[in-house]
Amino acid sequence: MAQRVSEVTELVPWLRPGQSHSELRRTARRLRTRQIRLPDPRISPDLLAHLIERAIEQELLVNWMMAELGQESELHRVLEERNEHERVRHAVAGFHRLKESPEASDPESAVAQRLRRMHRERRREMGRARRK
Repeated sequence: MAQRVSEVTELVPWLRPGQSHSELRRTARRLRTRQIRLPDPRISPDLLAHLIERAIEQELLVNWMMAELGQESELHRVLEERNEHERVRHAVAGFHRLKESPEASDPESAVAQRLRRMHRERRREMGRARRK
């Protein structure tokens, strides 16, 4: 992406919104063939056609960059979801290993207290209602 941005050597005015690129290319071709007469004779039709084509290229580059950034953010979101899923899976596995340990059977042990605290947190996260 940085390479594509560094290729831009001249900045041109932005295009008006709502114009299609094909319409603008036709306009540039008409300017070059002198089918369109400009109100000011000091403005070169070739230069104006060149500016229109460069503006189209500039807009396409910006659109490409936005699409690339969107794909990057989507990839980042997918990786974050996968990492969160793995974290939850490891926590549940640890909870079940702790539950099966011999220290968990003694209600006064620190392991049993930790197990109850973990169970309450899991129940709260999963949205289960407390018993009455």
